[in-house]
Amino acid sequence: MGRQGHFPHGIEILSEADYFTLGVRNNAYLNVGIFVASYSEYFETFVNHLIYNKLKHPDISIRRLTAASLALLTVINPKIMIDLSVDELI
Repeated sequence: MGRQGHFPHGIEILSEADYFTLGVRNNAYLNVGIFVASYSEYFETFVNHLIYNKLKHPDISIRRLTAASLALLTVINPKIMIDLSVDELI
């Protein structure tokens, strides 16, 4: 949108994901991230990033937030979560 190009649901996402809402890590993972991932265009990419990058993070608090985020995302789309994550998690 604007100078950055066109992104699906860009205005809604920018309204939700501002500097202050992303500044608190728990809120960024458990609220804003889930809000963004609730759009089908971003769901799979978001889940893959959490699984392949954040579950292996050296900071245990990031790994815990990632697990909590994945649990919340499972409620949104259980079928895709099973397809994307079961093999990697096992």
